[in-house]
Amino acid sequence: MRSIALPLSLLLAGLLTACAHPMVISPDLSKMRVVPVNQPISKNVGYYIGDAKRQLKVVSAGGGGDGVSYKPYADTETAIYGVLNNVFGTVVVLKAADDSEAIRKHQLSYVIQPELKTRSTSSNPLLWAPTDFEVEILCTITDAQGAPVASPRVVGRGQGNVSEIRADPSISGKRASADAMRQLQDALENTPELR
Repeated sequence: MRSIALPLSLLLAGLLTACAHPMVISPDLSKMRVVPVNQPISKNVGYYIGDAKRQLKVVSAGGGGDGVSYKPYADTETAIYGVLNNVFGTVVVLKAADDSEAIRKHQLSYVIQPELKTRSTSSNPLLWAPTDFEVEILCTITDAQGAPVASPRVVGRGQGNVSEIRADPSISGKRASADAMRQLQDALENTPELR
């Protein structure tokens, strides 16, 4: 029985990947209305996402039994950087989370590493694109020595109706990302440990 189970599971995974439609979940930055905060945190921060995460492709559920594929880190990195830039004094992209030379050179107070999780579903079996999407962001924030400081978590949600999805199959993902960015900025601004 085990000899049959493994090939079947590989076949099912292959079918799901084969039926995955590409989409992009980058938020429309012009519509986000995320503006610099009233009282920015006057600290320099480093931001790290590894190349493996930038290349990570995720497959999640669409409609009609189909799946959708996208690169969550690559799609949202510019927006996350923009949020950090709104909140903190200076934001530096790091080559490694423990890049001691950059941490020292830029006098960084914190290193921020975002972790993303996504979920999608569809209430319409006739469309391949998801009608509902979630983007969860957990930011692990450490000090310059690597000690934990805070870990704000937000969950952005987005929906699209049939006519919107026909015009833009990625609309629910884009809206979820934009919602997550707005929440992330609020969460960072209101985390007392960062001030």
